[in-house]
Amino acid sequence: MSDEQNDNPLGCKQTWGLISAEMLKALLDNRFLNVPSAVFLYLRLNDDEPLNYREVAGCLGFHEASVYRAVKELADAGLIKRNRRGDLSARIID
Repeated sequence: MSDEQNDNPLGCKQTWGLISAEMLKALLDNRFLNVPSAVFLYLRLNDDEPLNYREVAGCLGFHEASVYRAVKELADAGLIKRNRRGDLSARIID
């Protein structure tokens, strides 16, 4: 197990280039981002693997219900897609 995984018991990806999970949380705490925006960014930055509501909620520090509502808003806006298994994708829908 790598050092990053030892510091991160949930297995959440912590950095993406110049953006970190801590930066997303700081933007949320200071009200520069709302929950749907943070969820979209997190999904977009992790689009290499399928994620579910519980994983996203745990990694961003939200309640699962908040993530579900945010995903519904994003899907209704056509920004992300959901599949039947509950996995989430932030791929742009054409």
